[in-house]
Amino acid sequence: MTVKTAALTMMRSSLKCHMSMESMSIADLPSGRRAYRLFGDPSSPCVVIETALAASCAEWWHLAERWSKEFRVLVHDRAGYGASGKP
Repeated sequence: MTVKTAALTMMRSSLKCHMSMESMSIADLPSGRRAYRLFGDPSSPCVVIETALAASCAEWWHLAERWSKEFRVLVHDRAGYGASGKP
């Protein structure tokens, strides 16, 4: 395992410990259940964070909180990841 891989693994496990499913909302869509979280003022321009493959949206919460001072920020778990259902 490289140092970079070890650091990413530690970061992800740390984030998972601080994740709270109560803070996620669920959208029941025809394609399945999708988990998401919104940050910021609803009247602000919206930014959607599209996570990379196999990433949890919780990995982006720290940036979403920072950006929410200027924008409405939407983060979501892709189908089959995090709290979202399988496709």
